[in-house]
Amino acid sequence: MQEYANWMAYGKGMQDQWKTNLGLDVKVTAVPEENYDPQLNDGDFDMALYWTGGSNGLYSVFTDQLDPETYVPSGKDAQYQNQGRWKDESTAPLLDKLRENAGDPEAQKETGHQLQKIVLDQVPYSPMFTADWFVEMNQARWTGWPEAGSTQHVPHSGIGPDIVLTLKGLKPAGA
Repeated sequence: MQEYANWMAYGKGMQDQWKTNLGLDVKVTAVPEENYDPQLNDGDFDMALYWTGGSNGLYSVFTDQLDPETYVPSGKDAQYQNQGRWKDESTAPLLDKLRENAGDPEAQKETGHQLQKIVLDQVPYSPMFTADWFVEMNQARWTGWPEAGSTQHVPHSGIGPDIVLTLKGLKPAGA
């Protein structure tokens, strides 16, 4: 896992819980930031603490790590997709359904439940918590930052379309 203090704390907590509740001995290893993503993308890991989904939609949440179309064997660069090397052909039609039914919340919900069942039963990854975006905004020079809960996008610099939407709403302070 990356050597961030919060990620190390998560890792140590999981290590303790797995030892106590499952009898598993796991080693938590801090990986320097510059090595972490390349190792994940090459498949050079046994287990990793990572995130999925880069938007507010179900499609992104599931396709990032479950799309068999993005499967590459270990040793090949996964380019930030399907780093766990998931290759289950029953998943592809469900991802297609999510994409096709983007405007139908009920269809999305049903398909999302089916994908959740795959994650639960086959454990290509294990959701552990919802994450904060760790976004800080300062209105000293720019105003118009999104208010929490009042926008459909996340003002995060790592998400291309979302940061564009955020920047479009900003105005110089005092203008």
